[in-house]
Formats: sequence, structure tokens, C-alpha cells
Amino acid sequence: MRDIVIIGAGIAGLVVAKELYQKYPDLDILLIDGGDQLPTCSQNSTALVALRGIRPGVSPLGDELHQAFYLAKEYFSTSLSATRLVHYAINTKNDNREKYLKRFGDTSSEFLIDGIDSRSFLDISKEEAFYIHFEEFKKEVLSFLPAKSYVRDMVKNYQGEQILLLSGKKIASRVIINCTNTAQSFFNSQERIKKVQGSFLSWKGSFFEKSFSVSIDGINLIYDQKSQKTILGSSSQEVPHYIPDKAFLRDAYDKITEVTTQLPPFDEGAIHTGIRAKAPKRRALLSQNKNEYIINGLYKNGYSLSFLMSAKLIRKLESSGHI
Repeated sequence: MRDIVIIGAGIAGLVVAKELYQKYPDLDILLIDGGDQLPTCSQNSTALVALRGIRPGVSPLGDELHQAFYLAKEYFSTSLSATRLVHYAINTKNDNREKYLKRFGDTSSEFLIDGIDSRSFLDISKEEAFYIHFEEFKKEVLSFLPAKSYVRDMVKNYQGEQILLLSGKKIASRVIINCTNTAQSFFNSQERIKKVQGSFLSWKGSFFEKSFSVSIDGINLIYDQKSQKTILGSSSQEVPHYIPDKAFLRDAYDKITEVTTQLPPFDEGAIHTGIRAKAPKRRALLSQNKNEYIINGLYKNGYSLSFLMSAKLIRKLESSGHI
């Protein structure tokens, strides 16, 4: 019998596995990866870790996101899976200035990205951020874990201590940690969770001189020099399916090309779509039912909130006597 089985090898499952094994190397841990049959949201995310003007002491959600950012920063500052860059938050609308200034405070930063016309920018705020290369992060974690702690298969169902895989293999575990995020509804019903679509465009090629991230009136443009990848996205849409709204992306493209001519044609971009789990008030959830634990509702902040929720999970496992 295993000590702990973690279902899901997206950012949450990987962080939980890494943190658990780092603190408790004698535990018999197994990470189950659904692979391409059940792609994680982490594989279809813009993968940016940034504060975006969030300060502590404003709201419980803000406090969690602030803490999560610094936990993620502690890891990604020295990780080869991350590109450190500057994130610019831009406002171009007079009727939005009060809200913008309240969130970002000092908005007199100098904009230093060649290839983007900043003449229409009313307010500019900048902060450090990290662009995460998911596959490289995954390789880092798997190289850290023992070979016996990873299997590529899908969970058909589980009950109590028994897990049945799609391959027919059966596994027994004292503790089951479900990190499948939106897909967890296959196993455990949580009606409070909404499924929200996030789509973006990407192009390969060297279109700018250095890595950066910029958000202009809610439209996000990221360029990573290391992978020579450019990403363009906008707000999430509350639709529970993987069919992208090309008109929605086209509108974002048309708006961003008003300030830059560096991007390739719209139709040359690859469209990526992920389904995110949005919990009430956007607060990530950690629930427990006997020996089963579920992390869910990471929404847009999976690459930072996973570190905070992993820390909370480990404390809960310790207080429950499961480790």
C-alpha cells in the first residue's frame, strides 16, 4: 500500500509532489499523470507569475495571492524553468484612471520595450514577473522524484483506499490527493466550482529584442526570448467548453496591433484553450473527506497559488495524522 497517491500532474500536482517529497523523503508517494488523454490547464495557460498590483491588507483574496506570489518567487528565482522579466500594466482610458491608480499607486514608470508605441499610454506601472516553461518545470520535478513515484495512466475511479486505473491496474493508498482541478468533477461533485474558458494565441519567432509582459487595458502580451514565443490573450469567458471564440481573440489582436506592428498575421497564430476552475470569490479550495484531499479553484493563478495550497495541504495532512 502506498502512503500517498497524487492524481493529476499539472502545476498543482507537481508542486504538491515536490513539496511533500522534499519535506518527507521517506514517504511512498505516487504521482499519476493523465498525459495527453487528459491535458492539464497548466499546458494551456499563459503561465505568468506576477503580482499585478496586489497588496496585502486589502482583501482575503489579495492576501492569499500576495503570499502565493512570494512562495512561487522563492522557487522560480533559481529555477531554469522560469524566465524573469518585467511586467508592465498599462492604462489608456481616462474613465479608468481612478480604478487603475487605486490598484497600482505609482504609475509613472518608464516604458522600455522597443517595438511598442507608448504614445497612447496614460499610466504605466511595472513590476517583476516570471514566465514559466511548464514542460521544463515538469522535468525538474520528475528528476527530483524517485522513478517509482511516477506513472503515466488515467484514473478510472477511486473509493476509500482503492484506485482503479484505466489500464486496469489497481493501487491502494492510505491518502489520495486529487489535484485534477476542473476534471475533479469526474470524481467528486463540488457545485460551487465554475468552469471558465481561457484562450490565447501564440507565435514562434524572434519578434522583440527582450522578454517582457504587458497588459494594456486587460489585453495581455507576453514575449519570451528563451523560447522565442509570443503569447496574446485577454479576459476569461464563463463558458464550460474547449471551443475557442475566435472573434474574441481577433478583437484582442486588433487592439494590440494598434500599438505594435511586430506581430505576425492573426491566422498564423496557434490557438490554445484551457478550462480553469473558478471558486466563489476566486478563493482556492482545499477540502478533505476522510483520506481524500482535493485542491481546486486555482483559476488564473495556478502557477503561484499551487505553492500556497501545497503548504496548507501539508499542514492539514500533519494535523490529521496522515503524515
